[in-house]
Amino acid sequence: MLDTVNTPIDGKYLLPWSSTNPGMYTFSARAFDDEGDIGVSQDWYVAVEDHLKSLEILSSEDANIKPADTYYNGDWGALGVYGKESDPKVAILSFDVSELASAGAIRTAALDVYVTKLRTETESTHQFSVYSTDNSEWDETTVTSANGPTKGTLVDTITIDDERETFSFDIAAALKNALAEGSSNLTLWVEDANLNDDIREEFEFHSWKKDKPPKIIIEYGEFSLSAQYNEGTQEIVVHNNGDH
Repeated sequence: MLDTVNTPIDGKYLLPWSSTNPGMYTFSARAFDDEGDIGVSQDWYVAVEDHLKSLEILSSEDANIKPADTYYNGDWGALGVYGKESDPKVAILSFDVSELASAGAIRTAALDVYVTKLRTETESTHQFSVYSTDNSEWDETTVTSANGPTKGTLVDTITIDDERETFSFDIAAALKNALAEGSSNLTLWVEDANLNDDIREEFEFHSWKKDKPPKIIIEYGEFSLSAQYNEGTQEIVVHNNGDH
């Protein structure tokens, strides 16, 4: 039951309702008189559709940092990621997601990077990972591992096996968490999935300063009442001692 309405407005009993999930909803109303007799309306139906919208956001800040070197700042036109365990280089990317603050439910979100170079010392699988961060603010010209974002939880790991191609990480979980926390900034942390001093894997991709910059592509849903059946006023008859 949604609610009970006791006072009419302009002769009508009105009850507001909003849906948070798409689907077909069935409604009916029950009326009670002072004698406790009950009348039930016929069913009527409302269809709620989920309309997907798409949005692309380019990175606004991106840089390289080294967790083992608190003074290192890499702010160039290309970002490199390599997995030498004793001295790894990671890429951090910031996106302004304030436009999504009032958006509907996030359906999908991907980080797209255009790989310009891929180097490896083996023929093994070349896996790289994206992590969430604390989404703190930072400046690409001065950021280091000492003053930059804090690495969070693993979001996605993919295989990068070619150059001059775009590869996508699933970052929906990180984006949803950032929005749930009220953050207008999303910072992602990209590193080699297999840190090893003996095997160096590395790839490079364009920063926002060049063509084919890093971007996140989001699909989110907005609900609408797309169809109504038996729309209008429903007459409810209350039976009382055989009369109505």
